[in-house]
Amino acid sequence: MTYSRLDQLALVAALSFALAGCAKQTPPEASGAQDPASSEPNPNPELPAESEGPAAPSGAETAKTQAPADVLAPTTTLPDGTVAELAVSPTGRIQMVDAQGYPQFDAQGAPVWQPTKSEIAKQLFDEALMLRKGVAGGPPNLISAASKLQEALSVEPEFHAARYNLGLVWLQLNFFDDALKTLQEVLQREPESTDARLALGMTYERLGKLAEAEMAYARGLAKAENHPGLLNGRARVLLKNEKFAEAEQVAKDILKIDSNSIDAFNTLGLSYMGLEQFERARFAFMKAQSLPGGDASGAVLTNLGLVKMKMGRDFEAREHFEDALRVDPSASSAKVNLAHLMLENLDYEGARRLLEDAMRAMPGNVPVKLNLAVALRGTGELERAQTLYEEVASDPDSPYRADAILNLAILQGDALRDYAKAIEHYEEYIALREANGEPVGEDDLVRSYLEEMSKLKKRQDRRREREARKARQAAEKAAEQAGETGQGDAP
Repeated sequence: MTYSRLDQLALVAALSFALAGCAKQTPPEASGAQDPASSEPNPNPELPAESEGPAAPSGAETAKTQAPADVLAPTTTLPDGTVAELAVSPTGRIQMVDAQGYPQFDAQGAPVWQPTKSEIAKQLFDEALMLRKGVAGGPPNLISAASKLQEALSVEPEFHAARYNLGLVWLQLNFFDDALKTLQEVLQREPESTDARLALGMTYERLGKLAEAEMAYARGLAKAENHPGLLNGRARVLLKNEKFAEAEQVAKDILKIDSNSIDAFNTLGLSYMGLEQFERARFAFMKAQSLPGGDASGAVLTNLGLVKMKMGRDFEAREHFEDALRVDPSASSAKVNLAHLMLENLDYEGARRLLEDAMRAMPGNVPVKLNLAVALRGTGELERAQTLYEEVASDPDSPYRADAILNLAILQGDALRDYAKAIEHYEEYIALREANGEPVGEDDLVRSYLEEMSKLKKRQDRRREREARKARQAAEKAAEQAGETGQGDAP
């Protein structure tokens, strides 16, 4: 068997609601209305007043040049050895000193007070937000942002806005365990936080835990039934569970709340795609693109490319995917779809790079894992490909289990020449299909592959028998010669 058959059978769709079964190619991945692979809740939401932290010290407090009578006055030693008394504010804060020990004053001559814990935490928080956005137009520094937020929390453990933003940074970094832990801590302290519910649901989505994501969105909607982000999250889960008509209705509900919602039109387009109404889907995506910010949406551009691919216009589709990655280099859905086109053109190395990036962002996305295995097969990394197929095949509840078993049989038969295991997996694939009410007729292509594997195994067995027989004969002859030599040398 050849690589061409592998390409026909083994390409598995990365669309989360794609039908199982490798005998036909299924559509690649759609980018969600608010794509959990490349977007998130507003990273800098309007913080509640109690979470913003106090204002920076301004010198507005009236200075007391001497401490209260029963308090020992604080002092500082100047470079010349002089001991100077520091001012104390009415609330008990002490005047700051510089590196040389001189008391510090602001431009108006008022003392500059040592900051409180809250003020230190607020300063660290503001620095973290700047690092998240990128300083002076530079790229974001998420690791440093996370460090600043952790430091703020060590100073002020109940700084809820810092903890919430730390959860978002972990999500951006694909540190999913840390994101789950942090967001759950936020919700323990602030169970009414819809933003935290949304971020928690998106984290579960990225992990492929749809039931947990759906529960997070449902709990959020129980508190805020018209929250667009939570509604879009619910719609994404419906799409991934192939409930396209329900997702369409949710999108229309969002548009009743906000008739210019890019996310809602995007969701609507995905619903139409699932219903195979491609012209209506294209119109919905074009409407999303026409809205302010639509041209800068990686999700919208990706889905425009996907619907063009559905309509057989692959060249235009590729341009849309590349545009999506230009405006949003982290858009995993665009990477997956572009990789799909590369696999069709046998560009395995290009596809592998894109799919490995996507896997880091969506480790729970099984179709992406299967497509990565195809790319690895093409680049000759057979053991890694086999490991990925086995991971999916070992999950009895995965809707892609049959895909993985068939691909595993192809890999073992075509590339690894392990015909016994290939036969075992072809038979398992046939049994699984029949158990699901999909009879595999005698003229089915898979049965011809199974028959071919059986013939190849017989030839392999005969060859091994011949080789084993020759090895035994050679060993016997060597032993006989050694015995003869031994007799001739005896005294």
